[in-house]
Amino acid sequence: MKAIRSYSYKPSPNFTGKGRKKNPRYFGVELETYPAKNTYAGREYALNRLAEYEANLGFAPDSFVYCKSDSSLYEGFGFEIVTHPFTRDWMYRNRVFAGLAKCSLSSLPYDSTGIHVHVNKASMSVTTIAKLLYFFSLEKTDELLTKVGQRQWNRYCQKPVKGSAKEYIKDRGRWASRYCALNVTGEHTIEFRFFKGNAAPEALYRAVEFCDAIVNYCTSTTVNKLCPVAFAEYVKTERRESNKKSRSFKYPYLRKHLSK
Repeated sequence: MKAIRSYSYKPSPNFTGKGRKKNPRYFGVELETYPAKNTYAGREYALNRLAEYEANLGFAPDSFVYCKSDSSLYEGFGFEIVTHPFTRDWMYRNRVFAGLAKCSLSSLPYDSTGIHVHVNKASMSVTTIAKLLYFFSLEKTDELLTKVGQRQWNRYCQKPVKGSAKEYIKDRGRWASRYCALNVTGEHTIEFRFFKGNAAPEALYRAVEFCDAIVNYCTSTTVNKLCPVAFAEYVKTERRESNKKSRSFKYPYLRKHLSK
């Protein structure tokens, strides 16, 4: 059975998957959840299933996922599941979140849960991070971000204020709050905090895809052309290969969600 560590527990990262570039993009996911049966025994059962899930992926205990306590999970026997960093290609090849469906978890019905996704700063430029802050601060992006994140802005998921992009260029986010929907205060990662908690595999794939897509979009788009409609079109048309005739879309779970 997996142990529930203290909230301050922070092991050295175990990077999984190889990237093609000098600084490949890695993702780390935090899922705030409750056991499907929200009791002490239900939590013990879920922790046992999580240990099996990790072993089935070929990892030693706590070398891919570990669990932590979280005081914000006030509705029963909740805990936080944290992954070590992985690449998106590795995620798809190993169908890494599929096994969570058998782990007796329940996150979506609770008000206190969220999904947080960390992305390494080394895989993007300072300018890209500033453009991400600018995109999130625009009022016209609220509808898109609400649809993707499935939640409203709140105290743990605050909309970046106007001007935050310039402030980031100026001092790298020393002014910022870690409860911002786009938390840029970390030394090595930025953190997307605006996703509603959801243990369904497709929701976790979708969250990772959004983070990759929005970083790529902001990298290749000038500030004055950043637009939610253009981003949605980018997601719906971008192919996995550079060959535009490829039948494989680059962001299948996010594309399906935005098409609804």
